[in-house]
Amino acid sequence: MRATDLAPRARSTPLPSPAAFAGLGLFPRKSRHATPAGLRYSPAMPLLFRRLAPIALFSLLAALGFACTADLEEGCLGGQCVPPGSPPIPPLPTSGAGGGGGGDAGPTCDDTPATGDFPCDVFAVLQTHCHGCHQSPPLSGAPYSLLTYEDTRELHGVTTKPRFVRMAEVVESGFMPLMATIPEADKQLLLDWLSTCGLPAPDGMGCE
Repeated sequence: MRATDLAPRARSTPLPSPAAFAGLGLFPRKSRHATPAGLRYSPAMPLLFRRLAPIALFSLLAALGFACTADLEEGCLGGQCVPPGSPPIPPLPTSGAGGGGGGDAGPTCDDTPATGDFPCDVFAVLQTHCHGCHQSPPLSGAPYSLLTYEDTRELHGVTTKPRFVRMAEVVESGFMPLMATIPEADKQLLLDWLSTCGLPAPDGMGCE
């Protein structure tokens, strides 16, 4: 008897075949379903791929960007909703809500009438260039209606600023009317009215 016969022999265990892992989804199974590109697709795709596929799809959608349905003044998921080629939305000033220039200069507009009618020339400009979107209910992402004089006295969004003050900012900057050009004479007439607190017409002489 040889000494090597007395030594313990290592037990040889055969390695499992890939078929043994088929139930774990680690290897794709063969399939008769072929894609046009010649790649084979199987309902029993690898487990890891099946779990990562939804994440990859979501990442692709995020990269492409979501549709913007927010109001123009409220912004979108990827920033403010400004169509290509439009001027940027003017920032909201940090001055008080009175308008008319802010600070101690100019009218504060704090005691302007809350009700009334538009001056007829102002109403004609608003009707031509603004009411297409700023109607009731508003259209094309407009944040609110401007059909009535009272609409212009409401606050702009969650700010303490009246809407007529914001109107002056976006008209003067060229942001409004959106994707359109307002004649200089109409623009100046509207700005002149807004700069004097957007006062209503005398009783019985207004339009609406």
